[in-house]
Amino acid sequence: MSTEAIECIYEIGGMPPRRAWDRISSWVTGRSIDQDSLMLYGTTLTSQSVGAYLDEKRLEHFFIEGNGCAIRYSPVGAFEHCLVTIQCDETVRVDEWVALASMLATSQLVTARVYNLEYEFWQNASDPLQYTARGRSYEGLSLQSNALPFPLERKVIDTSRNPGRRVLRRGYVEAVGAIMWLGPTFAARTGSRVEDICERWNAKCGPGEVVELRVFPNCFESASGVEGELQDRLRYSLFPEARVNGG
Repeated sequence: MSTEAIECIYEIGGMPPRRAWDRISSWVTGRSIDQDSLMLYGTTLTSQSVGAYLDEKRLEHFFIEGNGCAIRYSPVGAFEHCLVTIQCDETVRVDEWVALASMLATSQLVTARVYNLEYEFWQNASDPLQYTARGRSYEGLSLQSNALPFPLERKVIDTSRNPGRRVLRRGYVEAVGAIMWLGPTFAARTGSRVEDICERWNAKCGPGEVVELRVFPNCFESASGVEGELQDRLRYSLFPEARVNGG
C-alpha cells in the first residue's frame, strides 16, 4: 500500500466530475494498472463506462475504488472549493505524481500537493479516541476544550500549531507539501504574492501559469527538526493569514 496521496483543490466548477475522471483514468491506464473492475457506490463498472455513468446519474461527487486505486471527488460547498484526491496501492514515483498534476492542472486550480497519509492523519487527529483505538499514547500533547456546552464539552487534542496541520479555508485548503503546485487562482484566494513565493523557493513562475514548488526530497514525515521548521516557513510564506487566523 502506498503511503502517499495527491490532493488537488479547485474553484467550484473548475474541474467537473466527468473531466476529472477522464484525466485521472488516462493517468491510471498509463501506469498499466488493470482497470477491468471498479466500484462506484456499490455499482461495478469498467474504466470505459465510468464517464458515461457519471453523466447519466449527474453525480456531483464520487468515490471510485478498485484494481489498485482510490479516487475521491468532492465539492466542499461551505468552503467554496472542490477536492480531488488519488491514492494508489503501488508506490508512485515523483515523476508520476508530476505527470498527474500536469493532467489535472486547469485555470481554476488553486493548489495541489503530494503528502504522506500516516503523517497527515496524526498531525490532524484531535480526538483522543483516535489514539486509544490504535494503542497510541497522547500523553504530553496539548489539550483544549472542544468549546461545546455541557454535557457535550470534553477535552480534545490541540492540533492548531502542528506543522502538518490541514485547515479548511474559504476558497482553499491551508496545507503544505514537499511537492506542491500553485494554480492561477492561488494568489487571489490566499492573499499571497506568487512572485515573492517563487523568489523565496527558487521556482519558475509567469502570469497565469501553474507554479511547481519542490522544497524537500521526500514527503514530510516529521513535525520536528529541519522538516518541522521547513513546513512552518513554507506555510507562512504561502498563507499570510495563517498566523492571523490562528491556524
